[in-house]
Amino acid sequence: MSHDPDAARTERIRTRAFYLWEQDGRPLGRQHEHWNAAALQIAREDGQRQGEAGSDGGHGDHDPAQPLLSTPRRDGAGVDASRTGRTASGEG
Repeated sequence: MSHDPDAARTERIRTRAFYLWEQDGRPLGRQHEHWNAAALQIAREDGQRQGEAGSDGGHGDHDPAQPLLSTPRRDGAGVDASRTGRTASGEG
């Protein structure tokens, strides 16, 4: 079985986009925004790895499926209900 770097990169982007979507409160209709942000983060990470010739840049123990950068919510809302224990209506 051969290793397909394009498939591996796409899967990394897909996983990262999912985490960004969850962090952003699981909004509908913004999949392209999360995908593009994930692709940019992955490209930056890959560029850092190639440009550092073996140096981990302080991120050697970082799970590539977890975002390095946080995407702030644009609607001014706080953390999504699943993280606060509250229901969608705000009741606890």
